[in-house]
Amino acid sequence: MGKAIIKIENLTKDYKVKKEKLRALDNINLEIEEGEIYGIIGLSGAGKSTLIRCMNFLEKPTFGKVFYKGIDLSSLKNKELLKIRQNIGMIFQSFNLLEQRNVLDNVLFPLEIAKVDKKVALKRAYELLEEVGLSDKLYAYPNQLSGGQKQRVAIARALMNNPSVLLCDEATSALDPSTTKQILELLKNINKKYNITIVVITHQMQVIESICSKVAIIDHSQIIEEGEVKDIFINPKSETSKKLILPEIEDEDISKDNIKLRLIFDGNHQEPLISKMILQTKVLVNIIKANVKTLDERTYGEMIILVSNDEVSLFKIENFLLTNNVKYQKED
Repeated sequence: MGKAIIKIENLTKDYKVKKEKLRALDNINLEIEEGEIYGIIGLSGAGKSTLIRCMNFLEKPTFGKVFYKGIDLSSLKNKELLKIRQNIGMIFQSFNLLEQRNVLDNVLFPLEIAKVDKKVALKRAYELLEEVGLSDKLYAYPNQLSGGQKQRVAIARALMNNPSVLLCDEATSALDPSTTKQILELLKNINKKYNITIVVITHQMQVIESICSKVAIIDHSQIIEEGEVKDIFINPKSETSKKLILPEIEDEDISKDNIKLRLIFDGNHQEPLISKMILQTKVLVNIIKANVKTLDERTYGEMIILVSNDEVSLFKIENFLLTNNVKYQKED
């Protein structure tokens, strides 16, 4: 167990909406270890963006505590809190760049506020813009940049204060899949190079799979499941987790003469199992849904297959799965 850089205890956040109390977060408890990439995933409205804004006290909890490196943020005066926030960078879905400033001036902005020497600030800005691949865009303005380039500027700006933590609030949601992949690779490299703890808020399971080591699943304002990504991917316990990992299948076109089996890949099988199963059992199967990923060079995930609902075919398939230590479940 590593050292917790962010620790959240019994955090609850209420809002007043038209004299009604809305509970955005309900008794959240989390520990995020130094140097890890931690994912928080949930469907829209689950409370994940409120949670990440409580981590740096942009939103103050109604109840409960947030600790940064053992410091209780609720005990700090505004000036002390501002100093702590310099150690916690943040990037957003909407980039939040200053449209009237060019790339270089956008990146310099945090050190201007901190009144850092201009030469020192410029040196840092040049280094970071090289790091994010934008050294040729120093004097371009945000409206001349693509979405991916804007997010790279935002990342460089967030790193200017040498933060220990980088909070990413749906940082890739506005980007296409190819650009998303590039930004996630950049975040992974930053995590390794600078040992910055990264917290990723998202509604996309592929983002979690790509870069996170641990994940918490939030639903209806509560953490319903948390742990190692591969463990939750192999054995999701909650219905929300199952929906995020492998969305439900439309049943209308599935014949009653077939039965659904959910195969679970836990990282122990590298050979083409389905081909092997068909060749050995001589039973044809139909793959109707699959979400299989490679994590740490091992295959994890789930696949749903249709098997003819007769005793002999089902016996052969189940016997093959048991013999080859493949976990499976019969689906309704």
